[in-house]
Amino acid sequence: MRCVENRKMLGEIKEILSSLYYRNPAELEEKIREVLKAYGVKMDKIVVTGETRNLAIYFFYDNKVRIYTPFQKFEENPVLRKILPVKMLHKKFVVFSTIKKFEEFLSLPKVILINPYIIEKYPIPRLSLGVSILASYLRKYQKAQVWILDTQLGLKAVDIEKKIIQIRPDIIGVSCPHGQTPLVIKILDRIYRLKREKKWDGLVIIGNFIAASFPEYFLKRYPNILIARGEGENTMVDLIEFVKGKKKLEEISGIIAKYKNKILVTPVKPINMDDLPPPASDTVEKLAELRGALTHEWNRGCFWQCTFCPRHHKPKCFKGMSPRVIISQLKYFNSIMNKFSKLSRHLYIADEETIGGVDESETKRLIKIAKGIIRNKIKISFDVYTRIDQIYNLKMPKKWHVNRIKMWHLLKEAGLARVFVGVESGSKTQLMRYGKGITPEQSVMAIRLLSCIGVGFRLGFIMFDPLMSMQELIENILFLERDDALMKIINLKKCTFNDLFNLIHDKKLVEKNKLGDPLCTRVSYMLAQLEVLIGCNYIKLLKIAEKKYKKKLIIGKPDMRIGKIKVRYLNPKIGLLAKFSQEWIDRNFELMYAIKGLRKTARNNEERKLFELMKTHRKLSLDFIKSMVLIATKNKKLFKIPKIIKCHGYLEKFWNLMEKNSLKESLKKCLEIFLRIMEVEIVDKSSKLLQQREINDTKDERLKKAIQRWKIYNSSSKIIDE
Repeated sequence: MRCVENRKMLGEIKEILSSLYYRNPAELEEKIREVLKAYGVKMDKIVVTGETRNLAIYFFYDNKVRIYTPFQKFEENPVLRKILPVKMLHKKFVVFSTIKKFEEFLSLPKVILINPYIIEKYPIPRLSLGVSILASYLRKYQKAQVWILDTQLGLKAVDIEKKIIQIRPDIIGVSCPHGQTPLVIKILDRIYRLKREKKWDGLVIIGNFIAASFPEYFLKRYPNILIARGEGENTMVDLIEFVKGKKKLEEISGIIAKYKNKILVTPVKPINMDDLPPPASDTVEKLAELRGALTHEWNRGCFWQCTFCPRHHKPKCFKGMSPRVIISQLKYFNSIMNKFSKLSRHLYIADEETIGGVDESETKRLIKIAKGIIRNKIKISFDVYTRIDQIYNLKMPKKWHVNRIKMWHLLKEAGLARVFVGVESGSKTQLMRYGKGITPEQSVMAIRLLSCIGVGFRLGFIMFDPLMSMQELIENILFLERDDALMKIINLKKCTFNDLFNLIHDKKLVEKNKLGDPLCTRVSYMLAQLEVLIGCNYIKLLKIAEKKYKKKLIIGKPDMRIGKIKVRYLNPKIGLLAKFSQEWIDRNFELMYAIKGLRKTARNNEERKLFELMKTHRKLSLDFIKSMVLIATKNKKLFKIPKIIKCHGYLEKFWNLMEKNSLKESLKKCLEIFLRIMEVEIVDKSSKLLQQREINDTKDERLKKAIQRWKIYNSSSKIIDE
């Protein structure tokens, strides 16, 4: 039978799609053509739309269109249920003789979405939610053919240029994330060169933090460019309607553009979280090869008002995805992990804040999610982001805490492995300046509580800010040395949630059950400075301090690479300590990011060895700042000299540094000492572990290359020029 209604042929098509459902629909179309050719069936045109299991195939021939949805009835398809007659919605296959309507509907614009990341700085890739969710959303509602080009996966600017010429898209979207501006500009320059050379002509839209923070720069540099200033889903849908001639430029949601000799700024139309499909999985095969990590998003926005957090490009309030949709999408990730065994069965939930509020409705929502994961036997571990006062809240009664302990316990049973929580500081006054609304002791209580349950931690910590005092810096160091916060896991079969709440307040029980690790071992980025980002409220505090102390603190133009305002420190001595701390971070960042990235997908003994390297680096970082404070204050009684200095034979040299007159020269020599210790304790150990195959590198040896670059970069004794 030489027609598409051949059941055997349709079965073969369904079998292929069942195996390759995660791929770009354009690739699936080629596979379907191969099946048709094998059966001798000729088509005028084939169109494959949708994403993952929500696929629809349109066969055009003999002046008719056949519609086939292999995995669902038409009533389950978000587009077909709106355009087909009610009597047909229960079907999976139907024939129409009126093809004009479908030809117009399926004249899908082509869209390329580009995710730029400099792999030398961020060597271990992850599923990029920004472009992946956008791609799957456009596919779900059959708005466009979409291709994802991700430089994390080895794609170069020249490769992107070739793809543009090959695909000839109607729209190119470029993400401009924090820290990637040089690569973004390089890519945009190539795109606009193609336009000038008339090799491609279409619309260019950019989004994310840098684009929304520097619209004037991009509007001036690139003719007719559009800037998305908020959530991109509705913006892209409207832009596609604009390309089709169905909407005016001023009707596009959430853009900044030059329009009639003025700057046009349109309102942002928010997206309903439950309308979002799982992120597009075009890149998962390559991610698996490179030991990349999978990410997901349950919520957007945040209720809180931390002074260092800009909100101009983000949702203004918290909005959560329903438990039903979250469970459905976790099942999808479970199937992806089943298919690609090299992928870790771990998911990073990249929300700003996973819980949202402190009310009981949020407690119940998270409990429902946890029970859904357990009930559906979804074998995935995951990380979430939250705040200290979502765990331990000074304003809430004991009953609230007991209910929250139950919530966290159920999440742990469902697969919660780690919580990223913004501790930010060990100083009360610094926390007030940050607008956190928490205390250091509150942070300790929260960490005790969750570590008793067996939940791991990644702590956000901002060691320096331009308005801090030396006393606040000392308080931060003492806080990060505390070993009474991280606890041993408590057997909850022998201990009630109420008893657990009492335990964390009992000094004797805390001493008996503490793990003994200092808090610094759980800090994600040690020695970080507060980045005064465009649009954040901390700028107001700087301006108040400028008037009060009659000092110029805000200087020069903002740094476009990361959207940061250039500032001076109120206390120049702390500014110098922060500067050398940043040099320490910069010199070790790529290597430690590679180790951290490999740990995300490592298992068992390999994971433990990678974590030990991370803990060693974090302790070294704390010892480094402690040593610099000793030098800066010349107060030998302030802290004990770090043991690591004596162990590596640098004690006498360090004592000499405390006697020198030039603080800058002494700090430079201190940095040299710690880089040599770093080489022995981490760089050489990492190389040895790789050689002995106790830890495994990516397919293209990104850790090995990071080690080689570390040795080249740090071979010179010249540390800081200025």
